[in-house]
Amino acid sequence: MLISDHFFLLYFFPAFILLYLVFSRRIALGNLIIIIFSLLFYSSFGLKNLPILIFPLVADFLIALWIYKTKNQKQRFWILSTAVFLNLLLLGYYKYANFLSDNMLIFFPNSEFLLSLQKDILLPVGISFITFQRISYLIDTYRKQILPEKNILKYATYASLFPHLLAGPIVRYSEIKKQLSKRIINSQTIYLASQLFVAGLFFKIFIADQIFLLEEHFSLALAQLNSAESLLLILCFSFRIYFDFMGYSLMALGLAKFAGFDFPINFNSPYQSQSITEFWRRWNITLGTWLKDYLYIPLGGNKKGESRTYINLLITMLLAGLWHGANWNFVIWGCIHGVFLAIERFFVIHGNYRLAKLANLPKVIKVTYCFLLVTLAWTTFKFTTPQEIFQLLGNIVSFEFGQPDTITRNRIISASPALIGAFIWSFFLKEKSIPLTRFSYKIGIFLSIVFILILGYSLIRRSIPFIYFQF
Repeated sequence: MLISDHFFLLYFFPAFILLYLVFSRRIALGNLIIIIFSLLFYSSFGLKNLPILIFPLVADFLIALWIYKTKNQKQRFWILSTAVFLNLLLLGYYKYANFLSDNMLIFFPNSEFLLSLQKDILLPVGISFITFQRISYLIDTYRKQILPEKNILKYATYASLFPHLLAGPIVRYSEIKKQLSKRIINSQTIYLASQLFVAGLFFKIFIADQIFLLEEHFSLALAQLNSAESLLLILCFSFRIYFDFMGYSLMALGLAKFAGFDFPINFNSPYQSQSITEFWRRWNITLGTWLKDYLYIPLGGNKKGESRTYINLLITMLLAGLWHGANWNFVIWGCIHGVFLAIERFFVIHGNYRLAKLANLPKVIKVTYCFLLVTLAWTTFKFTTPQEIFQLLGNIVSFEFGQPDTITRNRIISASPALIGAFIWSFFLKEKSIPLTRFSYKIGIFLSIVFILILGYSLIRRSIPFIYFQF
């Protein structure tokens, strides 16, 4: 069940919000309704997913209390280490077991043990986001930055909130702790929630999904594409992954606000960044801050010398790439970002007159550099094999051009409004402006019309999953 599909929009969410608003004055009942609907939502992707959500949830709740009550520092460290290891082991089994055995078979092709490990493992949706959220809760408890939750219903509400369960944002316990006990729902919060949710739906259905149809058309004939079509293909994917993921994040913020929760923003106009360093302050913000607080800084950050700083950046981004998927193409993506983060930091540390002149280049040049580099790196997300990546890059550098056939021309024309809208929003508008729009009847009517159009279109359109569900 996708939150952009008609079943969710017409049945699941109205049933949830109706029951929730009726009983939300009693916080325990409100939390219980959230937990029940979250479990129903997650089970819609397969009942086998439920144990993976429930049992670690209970275990982490008890372990956090154990860490808090333990006075001996060594014991606290080993309890935390064991808990983090078990969470990563669960993630590793579902996400990386086949990846590791496949690569080991290259060196030991006749190993019966490795062959026995080859299984058709169903990857639970959102397991990477769920695992990182749980680890942040345990580490923050260990660091004494938070007091562990003693009420299992409140913790289960935090750990299972369905709006962000599958693709973020990664919400830390400290960010919504007070809202687990007291939430304010009034006309203003409903209005702001509607803005965020409708905007996210619009970006997903009328921008990302429409661009995907053109991207899919090009992908099916990769070897026959000319240079212009190949360039358009990677631009399509770059815009699509942004609007698809950003759309989901906005919907998650909107759904959470309907229930009285304030989630952190996850995007801040990343394609307007003037460097890769700035890009990571604007793209998937909650993942970036998670990697900084729980990986980069514990590795030493920039406090252990210049060389160690570059190594820490590379390790962090390599693991960020591997977090996205069990394939070497994701590792390459992480490596590209890590290398350029290190290069940019080197320029900052060893700045000189020439580099200062480069820093004073017009903003449009710096934004173009960052966007093109990010877009080129996205090819490792779009294509999983080196052959496909080299085919695409070969098409581009061949400098062969020609008239598109009739089908391609019609697809381009159909996707043009979405591409134009994506370009304008990406480089001239900002996500932060969405929840700042004040209430007016004109905007209310406009939101209602857009939502009705989306509802009608959701009944006839092809359902396209959110791209980040696979992570």
